[in-house]
Amino acid sequence: MAKVRQQQQELEKKLAQVDEGYSNFNQIIKKINSAVNQTQKERFEGELKKEIKKLQRTRESLRNYESQDPRNKSRITEARKKIEELMETHKQLEKESKTKAFSKEGLLIAPKVDPIEEEREELREMIKALQGAFQDKINIREAELEKSRGSKLRAGITEDISKQIKNLRYHFEKLEQVLRFVENNPATLEQIWPLTDKLDSYLKAEDTSDFEAELEQRYKELSLPTNRIFTNFPALNEEDMEAQRKTVGKKPETKTIASVPTKNDVKPVEKGWNTKEALMKIAGKTEKTFEDLPDDEQEVEKIDTDWSKKQVEIAFNYPLRNEERVKSSLQMVLTPYTGHPSFPKKPMINHALFKKFELDTLFFIFYHQHGSYQQFLAAKELKAKGWIYHKKFQTWFQRSGDPKLTAQDREKGTFLYFDYETSWSQRRKADFEFEYSFLENDLL
Repeated sequence: MAKVRQQQQELEKKLAQVDEGYSNFNQIIKKINSAVNQTQKERFEGELKKEIKKLQRTRESLRNYESQDPRNKSRITEARKKIEELMETHKQLEKESKTKAFSKEGLLIAPKVDPIEEEREELREMIKALQGAFQDKINIREAELEKSRGSKLRAGITEDISKQIKNLRYHFEKLEQVLRFVENNPATLEQIWPLTDKLDSYLKAEDTSDFEAELEQRYKELSLPTNRIFTNFPALNEEDMEAQRKTVGKKPETKTIASVPTKNDVKPVEKGWNTKEALMKIAGKTEKTFEDLPDDEQEVEKIDTDWSKKQVEIAFNYPLRNEERVKSSLQMVLTPYTGHPSFPKKPMINHALFKKFELDTLFFIFYHQHGSYQQFLAAKELKAKGWIYHKKFQTWFQRSGDPKLTAQDREKGTFLYFDYETSWSQRRKADFEFEYSFLENDLL
């Protein structure tokens, strides 16, 4: 009876090991998928391999219990199936990791693309193509406007072209807002396609007046601000422009001439010539104030609080991805702040000072001042202290004793290495094989 009880306890331990191993396996898989670089990924894959070997040994033990304990046969069979599923997953993962990215097999593998991301990318390309087309049309219209300004008979045509340019620029700016909308609203991308089709038709049409109202409605549906700011500046003809060029270069006189005697009681000039007023007089027109404008032109841009609130919520729900963030870098302050006398006021670029730094300081400079001269000096000093850099693992190593095995292209033995990712400390690695092909040798 005691033997049966002991056997039952051992079986329960084995089944608990299966559940624990299953949980650990899935956690390591998540770590592999979220690894930031190849070094981390390879380390997690090594942990996964150890975990699957433990589960395989447990699976062999469960086979013996299956024949000895028919009462728990279903539980044992279920545990074995769990392990076999994990073994199959590991086998597939190992196959993917061993497939080289640029081999024939790797090139044949279709990249995994999220359908929403794929649609978003198509929309980005479509919007950028439309922006290019709008910009081309703006350039063409501006060239036509420049030609038409030389003829007084084409004043009506000039006004029409100016209006077209204003509308084209307006829709070009709207495309910028639509592009931001695409980035922040992946769930409503289907609303963009009708708008892009309508803008494409707008570009091809001769008469675009029928499109304006519908496009404004489309912008409103996307919660984009649709109010325009209307301006009414008088158009200058060729003579006005020539007069403007002559007068702009003149320097206004601002000094009084009270001390100089004048003839015929001529009063001295007391204030300078107002260039803006002079230009408006040359044009024969005065600048219209807001009150002078017709009611249909007295439209100003208003802040839509509901729209602003919605955009803030969208920004919180869709934060920037890592690749979209601008990484900060250490800055060199040209006029340093006044601080404690012991604190250095200028960047330390003297190699002699680096000989006094502790290892922890040198490692900090190396890993946190990328691309700087200080990083180079720190690396040079670490090498002088007997540390060697492994390019594959991006880690500094130091020999701890004589190597056990020495070959032309490698050596094997006990090494110290600096763990900069997890513990920020020195650790020991026994029976480590250092391949010289990964040795960084370009520092000296």
